[in-house]
Amino acid sequence: MEDKKYNWMVRVRCMTFNHANYIVDTMKGFTMQQTRFPFVCTIVDDASTDGEQEVIKGYFEQYFNHVETDLIKDCNNEDYVFFYGQHNQNAHCFFAVFLLKYNHYSLKKPKIHYLSPWADSAKYVALCEGDDYWIHPHKLQKQVEYMEAHPDCSLCFHANRNLSSDGSLNDYHLYKKDNNECSLYDLIMGGGGVMATASMMYLRKATNDYPLWPSKCGIGDAPIMLVLAERGKVAYLNEVMCVYRVSTSGSWTQRVVNVRSEKRKHYKRIKKMWNDYDEWSNYKHHKIVVEKKIKNAIHYHINMIKLFFRGK
Repeated sequence: MEDKKYNWMVRVRCMTFNHANYIVDTMKGFTMQQTRFPFVCTIVDDASTDGEQEVIKGYFEQYFNHVETDLIKDCNNEDYVFFYGQHNQNAHCFFAVFLLKYNHYSLKKPKIHYLSPWADSAKYVALCEGDDYWIHPHKLQKQVEYMEAHPDCSLCFHANRNLSSDGSLNDYHLYKKDNNECSLYDLIMGGGGVMATASMMYLRKATNDYPLWPSKCGIGDAPIMLVLAERGKVAYLNEVMCVYRVSTSGSWTQRVVNVRSEKRKHYKRIKKMWNDYDEWSNYKHHKIVVEKKIKNAIHYHINMIKLFFRGK
């Protein structure tokens, strides 16, 4: 099949590891998207040990047609196996898959540079990790339409549904009614929990000249949320369009929140993140940041006492 040159409207970034039981839901959420523009889903599996790479490859072979591309010259090198294709029914949906041959996270080796040829040609970036998934077929279309109509918007997110390990569901709305702009106060006080990663779409050029402090604090998506909020407005769509899995096997919650030693390390990283953000933003929001750090400290000590009595 002949390669086509697209100016991607959206690049979906999906980083995944040991999500074999969930990744099909994630990929279905991508391929179900009904858009008036082409989008590419860049999926990076960090050498999973649970068979996830075989699941991803099997799904691709069943639903995608391979496409040759000059964006990646060597599709099988010492770092990864790569394949790229177009969905056999959804012509706007493309997958670019990187199956890493060794675990980069354990070596502290970055993975993001593998995606640079794809990122440069996308106007927007949407996020979704391998254990979360989208449930609305017009999620991407709705967010793009909003951001196109509001060029001063750097980040757009929406309400989400939490799926607990016991199977219970709970819809999370940041606001109880429609509110098209999320205040900086709410973003800071809510921290990383204010929005599900799978709900986020941002303007790619708003991350140009990205600061160094986020990469040094060891925190997930909260820093990018804060950087984007400094470079434009943050929009909220009051509609549930994705599912966030809570406390899945090997999840952040299991590894950090429920273990005292790990929670202590995480608290120090969070504290450093707020200090770095405060300095980087020239202390414009210092009072709010101090209020947030006090809130974090109270929450941390309460939880440490609970874990102590639970023997963890």
